[in-house]
Amino acid sequence: MLVVAVGLVGRPTYPLSESAHYEAAVDEEAPESSEAFAERPPAYVAERGSYSLACSRDYYASVEFGVGAAVNHQGLCFSTEERHPVTGEWFPEHAFLSTAFVPYKRAGISGDAFFVVGKTGTDGDDVVELWTIQPAKGAYVAKRQLSFTSPIGTPLVTPPLTIQIVGGTYLPPSERPSPLITRSAVYQGRDLGGFRAVAADPDGRFLLALGEENPGLYRIATLGGQVELLLDSQTMPYLADASHINVLQDATLGRVYVIRAFGISNDVMAVLIFDTDNDGIMDYAETLDEAAYEQCPLLDTPTEDFLFY
Repeated sequence: MLVVAVGLVGRPTYPLSESAHYEAAVDEEAPESSEAFAERPPAYVAERGSYSLACSRDYYASVEFGVGAAVNHQGLCFSTEERHPVTGEWFPEHAFLSTAFVPYKRAGISGDAFFVVGKTGTDGDDVVELWTIQPAKGAYVAKRQLSFTSPIGTPLVTPPLTIQIVGGTYLPPSERPSPLITRSAVYQGRDLGGFRAVAADPDGRFLLALGEENPGLYRIATLGGQVELLLDSQTMPYLADASHINVLQDATLGRVYVIRAFGISNDVMAVLIFDTDNDGIMDYAETLDEAAYEQCPLLDTPTEDFLFY
């Protein structure tokens, strides 16, 4: 029988619809960046600064928006920092890429795959793309075997992420080709009215998102782009203010998704959503008040946070 972290006294748990699941890339507080971001549509300001996809003692992969873009900030930069396994010297590499939309969110699946969320103009469609990275021989790669085609309802054991050198022998960026980056369209539409926060399933099956103009928790399938509302803000009003989603793994509780709203006075500090067997079906949700949030061991010592390795 599951033992769940302490929740708000008197508050119910909320069942979710029969198909759901996700991951999460950590939504850090974004540092201030250059003046280039000032021209962005005010309702959809990009995450600023460098946002991590995978971190280890020898390798760091990240995404930055609005850098190197030729027109209207429609682009991003995929960056890595690599430690030479012999000399210990660090080498940076940057790939600048343009997009047909203004990107403002990202969600890492692994170090070599991530979702990019954007908007086609100030009042256009929302767009989601899947980007996959194929590093050249001699480069580091942070890789996990993904399960894009695994059906919802089938339990999965998420494979470990491995960080290795392609081909076994390290070559600095100046001595190898640039990485090959492939983009695939996932979704285009207005179901959510913008994306307030996003998180990716570590197995690659879908993107979880908080809607902006249509508040609620949504799942967008990687294959086919089907959108499903999992929990609306009328059932759980906290979702109308929430702005961050993180994914954690616990040895006892299984997959746990943490939804939070920073800087807003509210008697709810976080919502925890549980998928105990990682079958993509959300089992139940639980709210935490400030005291329960501060005392919840899961938030401080998860088995895995899908970012630091």
